[in-house]
Amino acid sequence: MKTCLKCGAQFADEAQFCANCGFKDIQFCPECGKSRVPGSLFCSGCGRKYYTAPDQAAEPASQAIPVTEAAPAAPAPEVPAAPAPVAEAVPAPAAEIAPVAETAPAAIPATEAMPPVDLQAAQVPAAPVAAPVAPVAPVAPAAPVQAAPAPAAAPAAAPAKKKKFPIVPVIIGGVALMVAAGVAIFFIATTPSRKYKAAVKEFDAGNYAEAASKFEAAGNFQDAEERAKEATTMLHYTNGKDAFSAGDYAKAKEEFEACGNYKDAADRAAESEIAGHYAKAESLASSDPDQAIEEYKLAGDYKDAKDKIFNLLVAQGDKALNDNQFDKAADYYKKAGEYKDVGDKITNVIYEQGVKAANDKNYDKAIEYFTAAGSYKDSAEQISKCYYEMAEAAAASNDLEKATNYYLAAGSYNNAASKAQELYYKRGENELAAGNTEKAADLFKQAGNYKDAPDKVKAAYYTLGIAALGDKNYDKAAEYLKLAGNYKDAATKGQEAYYNKGLALLNDKDYAGATEYLKLAGNYKNAKTLLTETAYSQGIDALAKGSYATAKTFFQACGKYKFAADLINACNGEEQLASGKLEEAWSFYSKVGKKAKVTGFDIQGRKTYCSTKVLLSRVSGNWEAASNNVYVKNITKYSFGRYTRKYYLKRLQGGQDVSIVYSENGDGTFNMTVTVNYIRFKSPSIVGADYFTETKDLTNVKSFPSTIKFSSGAKLVYKNGKYTLTYAKNTKSGRVTNQYRSTIVYKKV
Repeated sequence: MKTCLKCGAQFADEAQFCANCGFKDIQFCPECGKSRVPGSLFCSGCGRKYYTAPDQAAEPASQAIPVTEAAPAAPAPEVPAAPAPVAEAVPAPAAEIAPVAETAPAAIPATEAMPPVDLQAAQVPAAPVAAPVAPVAPVAPAAPVQAAPAPAAAPAAAPAKKKKFPIVPVIIGGVALMVAAGVAIFFIATTPSRKYKAAVKEFDAGNYAEAASKFEAAGNFQDAEERAKEATTMLHYTNGKDAFSAGDYAKAKEEFEACGNYKDAADRAAESEIAGHYAKAESLASSDPDQAIEEYKLAGDYKDAKDKIFNLLVAQGDKALNDNQFDKAADYYKKAGEYKDVGDKITNVIYEQGVKAANDKNYDKAIEYFTAAGSYKDSAEQISKCYYEMAEAAAASNDLEKATNYYLAAGSYNNAASKAQELYYKRGENELAAGNTEKAADLFKQAGNYKDAPDKVKAAYYTLGIAALGDKNYDKAAEYLKLAGNYKDAATKGQEAYYNKGLALLNDKDYAGATEYLKLAGNYKNAKTLLTETAYSQGIDALAKGSYATAKTFFQACGKYKFAADLINACNGEEQLASGKLEEAWSFYSKVGKKAKVTGFDIQGRKTYCSTKVLLSRVSGNWEAASNNVYVKNITKYSFGRYTRKYYLKRLQGGQDVSIVYSENGDGTFNMTVTVNYIRFKSPSIVGADYFTETKDLTNVKSFPSTIKFSSGAKLVYKNGKYTLTYAKNTKSGRVTNQYRSTIVYKKV
């Protein structure tokens, strides 16, 4: 429920007027249009007071109606003095009385005292309310009208001689005048209220102009001023809507702006401005499209403004394109593309520029445009067509090279390919005639199968090959002769070039290069023999460098050539030596023949080295006596003959041994120390046997010493896996000769 600000009565929330007093509950401030907080007396937006407080709604009812003096009335007939009833004051309406410019009726004559009247005898009917009241002239506020006081006492009776006034008529006239004045005062007092109510009716009926006028006429009665402003605002708002509906957007904007902050007036004003731009654009669309576009832009997102802009831009682009204004058309399409996808419109502009350029025979420019158009329509074919036309023009001016290039660029267009071959052939003949054989050969080659171009190519290359062969430029000769194919003896001449090149490389010890060319030489002369020699030399080089596997590959390719087989065994032996497998190494080296000899690798020296190292490894260490045969023989000569006596030591004696130690030098030689212990006789008797120890140092030994001689004359011989020490010495004294002999066989411990 809401509380009426005027009378305090409660009324429903959805009601607009108080059911008790008819007071309107305003929802918006008439000044700023802000929504009113329910129950508030003042606007929270601008501070304006919504209504006049109820206690200030009207002046006190006891205020007197101003009167003016009038001329004395005719004397009334004298009436006997009597107490007269006091007339009550006329009640005033509870509202302020606005001054009314009306002429007042004739005033009641002022008298010092009114004689008593018998009101019962002189009843005067009251004037009807609907009767017109004479206008009352506005006067300054006067003292409140009070009831006519009863005279304190009847005036002293006039002397009997005086003439008496007619009292009754006078009283009747005075009462009539008072009643008329009261009626006038009532109408004057109730006029603002009536105008206010009339204004409310007009407002509720939507007649805001009349409502505003009547609210203004109501003056400051209640909230008339605020309601007048509200009615004025509503009038502008309604006019704005009507103008907007009628398409008068300028007036609509003006009316809505006059509404201030009322409801959505600001938004409606802005909408009116935008709608005005849209309407203006619509009117200009056919006569001035560019200006229409600008107006549509000002309309922003209003309705279909952007679609309209797009359509106008595309239409303008199409028009410019039809007028060959390509840059302008492209500009329109680009701008249209900011709103929607224009598809191939821009590409089509580029394409049409190419078409125009081609029609103007500006083929370079046309190609540029068609290239930029990409895969649009037949751009690729148009490019080929342009090149073809350029080729035709160049051929006509005898610029054969340029024409050829243009025909090639034209690709498969028309007969461009065959035209290009024809020109290649012509150019080849020209170069051949000028002595430029190599260039002619290349041009004939480009001519493909045109006429006898293939034979021309071979002949040219054959000529070049023979010339290069004569200049010992074997590489070039071989290249040209190979290109000459089966022309004349080009194949044989080519092999000759390869042979000579291979032979030169072989002499320079470039075996890899020699091999390559000698293989290409095929059966020419002794190319195969030279190829074997090259492989043999390559094998020796690889063997010397320690590349045994590679060397074997080369030697294997040589078959039975020279010492290839011995060299394969040497390779295997070296591989085993490198692995420390001495016996396996000797198993290969032992097969190397004594006559094997090559330059660059000392095969016999390596065989001896292998043999020495193997034998030293076999004999190094300790040996012990396996058997001994030690004796001394005395031979005495006489004239009749000689006498012989022997002392033997046949039983194996311990303590006899051999110790062998060796070391390897870095140059393929060895050092060796041999120590022997053995028994021998030192005198010609059985008691002369004794142990002897001898040591022998051998240095820089290249081959294994199978026999070692000691300073005593003893010899240590290695044979068949055994060492045998022999000692033999003869001494002679006169007729006696002593023969000392020791033979000890040692075995490896």
